[in-house]
Amino acid sequence: MTSFKKGAKKHKSGPKALDPADIPLEGVHCIEASAGTGKTHQLCNLYIRLIAEKGLPVEHILVVTFTRAAAQELSERLRAGIVKALEVFEGKNDNDPLLQTLAQRNPKTGALFLRHALKRFDQASIFTIHGFCQRLLSRYAFESQAAFDLELHTDSWFFYSQTAKDFWRTHFYNAPRHLAHRASNLGLAPTHYEGLLNSWSRHSNLAIKAGEKLESMPGSQAFEAAAERVRKKWPGLRDKVMELLTHEGLYSKVYGSCQEPEGGGPSNRDITLKQLQGEMDRWADTSTPAFPVFSNFFLFTLSKIQDSVYGKKQGKRLDCGQLELFFALCEDCLDQHNALLKNSDLYLAHLECELFDFAAKNLEKEKRKA
Repeated sequence: MTSFKKGAKKHKSGPKALDPADIPLEGVHCIEASAGTGKTHQLCNLYIRLIAEKGLPVEHILVVTFTRAAAQELSERLRAGIVKALEVFEGKNDNDPLLQTLAQRNPKTGALFLRHALKRFDQASIFTIHGFCQRLLSRYAFESQAAFDLELHTDSWFFYSQTAKDFWRTHFYNAPRHLAHRASNLGLAPTHYEGLLNSWSRHSNLAIKAGEKLESMPGSQAFEAAAERVRKKWPGLRDKVMELLTHEGLYSKVYGSCQEPEGGGPSNRDITLKQLQGEMDRWADTSTPAFPVFSNFFLFTLSKIQDSVYGKKQGKRLDCGQLELFFALCEDCLDQHNALLKNSDLYLAHLECELFDFAAKNLEKEKRKA
């Protein structure tokens, strides 16, 4: 391979200085240059030489680059170069010394070849690497045994997207409600798993160990049972519970102040308790799912009530009487709920590790399908 390095001096054993007017148009050549030093400009000069000196039709000169944007820019510059060269060959422009040199070699035939190239430029073979490969496979479908409607994808996004969607459908279409709800709250949509796969593709040599698989969601049945006990007792105890929570010994910062506003109307305690009663009524309705509990559910737990008593540091407690059992049931229900959340998060974290095994097994299959 002959190497030409732009801007370098000629050495016996090193790269030769680039002279676009005298580079042989046969054989294999490599032009090396830094960014912004004129590689594309010199490529245009060689393209014009192949047309003007060799008489090659534009469809017989293969130009391949990396991206669609680069291919579009190269196409525009090559066509503009042909137009400028034709002006020089026809004596209408003398501002380019290189083109003047080329025009002196064969002005008449060169101009003829350039005019022909300009007319057929829409047939020019200027492609991205993938575009050229797809054209070959389509043109020689029988020889290559490729499908006629074969579509090449220039990156792995399509495959990662399909794999992420398949993984999500596999694990969440029939998932328990609490798991699906938790995943939704955490934003674990197919696009989340697609992003993980894209990150994984850049570090695919890393070994990811998921640990022991969680076959089920421990805590689900315990929570449902605890919630059912609270729901059954709430209708019969609702008025007594709400009356107890009006006790002035409870912190006003937690349950609202009992003091009526100067202009009259309900106190902050009345407003807070009315909201709490409405939330508990809706949650205790057996026609709605028990999971998740509402955000203020903790205000019905025994520990929160006793922790909110004025003088608790001196050992004071609120006498809840028979209602203490109900508040204890609420406490147990919240504990089971939080355990279920924790186990759901562990399970979802395991799924993220399992995703990579799933992808490794299915990615090649997806590529073959595509």
